[in-house]
Amino acid sequence: GDSGGSIDEKIDGKWYAVGVVSYGHGCAQKDQAGVYSRVSEYTSWIEQTTGISNFCKA
Repeated sequence: GDSGGSIDEKIDGKWYAVGVVSYGHGCAQKDQAGVYSRVSEYTSWIEQTTGISNFCKA
């Protein structure tokens, strides 16, 4: 499925993952919301886990 896929935003000509697909009911079903996680809420964990800290924190 789509879980784990990114929601991307172009900022100053560069693309950034700003969200991650969590779950949903079917694919783009009318009146069925998809659920996403906001990447910026997890930047500390990402830095600690990967050692990468040079990313946009929009």
